[in-house]
Amino acid sequence: YTPFPSALGCGLGILTPSTFQCVSSGCVAPSGIENAAESSCSEGSSVHDGGICTTACAAGYNPSVESLECDLDTLTPATFTCERTGCYAPTVSNAPTLSCEEGVLIPDGYNCTSRCKSGYQASVGLLHCSNGNFTESFSCTLIAQAEAPSEVVM
Repeated sequence: YTPFPSALGCGLGILTPSTFQCVSSGCVAPSGIENAAESSCSEGSSVHDGGICTTACAAGYNPSVESLECDLDTLTPATFTCERTGCYAPTVSNAPTLSCEEGVLIPDGYNCTSRCKSGYQASVGLLHCSNGNFTESFSCTLIAQAEAPSEVVM
């Protein structure tokens, strides 16, 4: 809290103004958050009382909560974390439900080894996850069957 006005004057035994009040000074954006953006709140380094801090993380990371609320100089919740983004295994025709050998969520910077159902082949073997998106996609195409020799009748 800060006093308003910031100073009272005294002349001939009379205070000017005669009263003051303590007003909320707002909230300071959280600091020391690993992988946060330069300012952890999109609104800047401070948030006015009753305001919202829209959480911000560095590229490749997502905040654990979307916003923090400033009430009476206190943020709620008090802080947040920046979690590494990832890519979800794509849904591909003729692929099993789990189209990446590595699982459902591929961490940012890692690869998905594509999978297809039996009798199908992936157009691309590896997909790279970058900033929450795969850099390419794949499809599963039917493997051409060698033609069976025709039956010879004698």
